[in-house]
Amino acid sequence: MNSYVFLAAMFTTPAFGWVCDRTGRYAPMLAFGALLLPLSIAVMALTHWSLWVATAMIGVSFSLVPCRPVAAHEQACFSPHGSAPRSASCR
Repeated sequence: MNSYVFLAAMFTTPAFGWVCDRTGRYAPMLAFGALLLPLSIAVMALTHWSLWVATAMIGVSFSLVPCRPVAAHEQACFSPHGSAPRSASCR
């Protein structure tokens, strides 16, 4: 049952990463992932659906949350002109 979390994240992380990179909109994906996690816990607690639905939703939410912090780190590591890293920790 726990493998559905990783199986869902394995396929949705590259897909949502591609969507974020193509659209340049990271905040809506982060918000969707943040809202999907409590929703998946509510599905487990309050419905009689199969558990694989909720665990797959958790995997999708886990793949959406790291979308913005990675982009923020990359942006912080480059100079305003995008040419050289600002510090040695960004290499």
